[in-house]
Parts: sequence; C-alpha cells; structure tokens
Amino acid sequence: MPKQYIAPLWSVVCLAIILLAGGCATTDVAQNLSVDDFDPETMKSMPCDKVLVGSPPATGVRYWKTPFVPLGVTGCYVSPIKVKDGQMELWSCVERRTGPSLAELGLYDEMAGRELITDVYDIKEPTKLAENRAFQRGDMRYDEKEGYVLFGCVCPEYMPGTVSLFPAIMVSKTGAKGTWRYLGKLKGEPAGEGAKRKIWSDGGSIFRLQDGRWRIYLNGFGPVLAAMECATLDGEWRFLRDGNGALREMLPGFPKDNERGGCFPFLLRLDDTDWHCWITDKWPPQSIFHFQSADGLDWKPFGEQPEITRKAFNSVPIKCFRVYYEPDARQFIGIISVWGKRPYRELEFWSSLKARLGLSDNFEWWNLYMTSMPARDRGK
Repeated sequence: MPKQYIAPLWSVVCLAIILLAGGCATTDVAQNLSVDDFDPETMKSMPCDKVLVGSPPATGVRYWKTPFVPLGVTGCYVSPIKVKDGQMELWSCVERRTGPSLAELGLYDEMAGRELITDVYDIKEPTKLAENRAFQRGDMRYDEKEGYVLFGCVCPEYMPGTVSLFPAIMVSKTGAKGTWRYLGKLKGEPAGEGAKRKIWSDGGSIFRLQDGRWRIYLNGFGPVLAAMECATLDGEWRFLRDGNGALREMLPGFPKDNERGGCFPFLLRLDDTDWHCWITDKWPPQSIFHFQSADGLDWKPFGEQPEITRKAFNSVPIKCFRVYYEPDARQFIGIISVWGKRPYRELEFWSSLKARLGLSDNFEWWNLYMTSMPARDRGK
C-alpha cells in the first residue's frame, strides 16, 4: 500500500492519551449520547428501527474496539492521507484539514471551488451552469503518477430524489489551491445511463489496477454495488457485467429489499488478494455491513454482519463509515459519522457559521469518531 494512505501509529497513541486524560478509558462513549439530547424533529426524521436484518451484535458493535474515540471535528465521507512531511490530511471532497495527527487537525480549508465544474446545469435553465453546483461524497486517493485523485459525485444543488448525483473525477498533482483540474462527469456507459434517468450515486471508491487501468466501485446504477473500468481517468468507462450481460452485482450477500438498497459504499485494498467494502444499509441509516474479497470481484460477508448498528451509540443517528490501514499495528482504523452537538474543537468556526447562517446555539451536525480492529485473520 502506498505510504500516502498510511496514518502513523503515533497518531493513534496520541488519541488514546487524550481519551485517558478525559477519564473515559473505561466508559463507552455511547453512554454519553442520547436521542433525548437532540432536536426532536431531527430525531423524527431519522428514526431508529426496532428490528434489524442480518445478525446485529447485541452491543451494537462487533470486531471493532470500543470505546469509540471522538475526534472533536465534524465531517462525512472523509479520506485520511499521510503526506511526505509527516503531516496528516483529512479530506472531505475538496476541503482539507491538516495537522501532525488525527488528534490535532485544523479547520477545513477549501482547495478548489465550484467554478471548476463545467458540466452541471441549472434544472430550470438547462443552458446555464447551476449556481449552487457542487462536488459531493468524495473519495480521495493518492496516486504516484496522477497525484491526488478525487472520485465523487456532482449535482446542481442538494435536492435528494429530484436531481441527479452523478459520478465525476477531479485531479491535482499536489492538492494545493489553483492546481485542481476537473475531468468532468464520467463518460461512456455511465453517461448513457444518466441520459435515460436520474442517477443518485452517493458513494464509491477508485483504484488503479496492476495493469495500469482504473476501476471504480459505486452505487446508484441498479446493483447494490457495481463496478466499471477504464484505461484512463477521462476515458470511456465500461461496466463489469455478468454472464447474461447485466451489470454485475458485486455484493450479492447484501440484504437488499424494498427499503434497503445500500448507500455510502467505501472500499479498501490491502493488496490484490485482500479487498474490503463497508456499506451503510439504507436511509436513515441503521447498520454498517462489511464484505471481503480475494480478488475484488467475488465478495462475501466478513463473518457475521452487520458489524456496527445505532445501538453502539444509544440509537443516536449514524451515517457513513470510512476505513484506512495502519500497517505497523496491522489494524484497520475506522472513522464513523455520528449525529451530535457542536464539536468542542470547532467552537470558533461554528460560531462564525452560526452568525452567518442564523443557526441556533444548539446547532447539530455529524461528528467523527474513531475505532480500530485487526486487519488480518478475521472473516476468512
């Protein structure tokens, strides 16, 4: 695995020290959370199911270490990257936090703006670029040749169910401001599907294969998780298909039904024989499922699933789960988004935002928590 994906072990140690200093070492973080602490209307919009599919763990979590450690920052769809000077970067699309460790991250700094998006048009005026067009649900990777590669989705404005959330790619050699290039919405077969209907693709991951081609895993095109490949990032993408010519279902073991289609998928490759996928069950989220593959094509559940449910946080809403690999400890480091109050490390930022947007003192948003588990010899 490239060094740029790897977080230093001392960052994990630093977080453990913070947890101990706070007197929470023997108390599960979830015990400090309650749905009664949050806006009742918000909780009504994200109800907790009484019955879950699969084999939900009695405590709300299996395989992963508890207590979950609060990072003190907000975010969803985050991508941690270690840069050459030893600094940690935590990306949320084109917004970047930096710091010496995950325990010492600064505020987000936007590295690129919507003006780069040149193919997302106003829903009422199709010849005019959408004023509120945006890049969302990003998965940032570092490639030795291309530099920073951001796979995500673009939309004219955030209106779930009424507009498309369509996959697209941005690249930058250095990640710095002024260096980003927007390669556009994906061409080829996904563009053909997008011409027929609205596409809502809210997650996925991108990889360079051993032969130099690229593969993207994503949702929103029919299967719970589909895959497509292309020789170049800005070329004609083609879906992987089954023997009948249909889009290949990568996660046949996912408990898909009328309510549950999977959302916010994220994938990690330890090597060419060890691939992992985490996917949230539905909206509003109830559970996180984990799948494993020996070749990136045939996937099976990673032992008993799901492995995280809202019960781990006393039924407080959860959203998406991102994971990276820490090789010295041979551990997965998981970062989950959990609904919460203003984070204690962002009070100044939220105060300015509150004044600008007219938010209340009890402004709530997604807060990041960290956990870990051994990366080998489980689920095989």
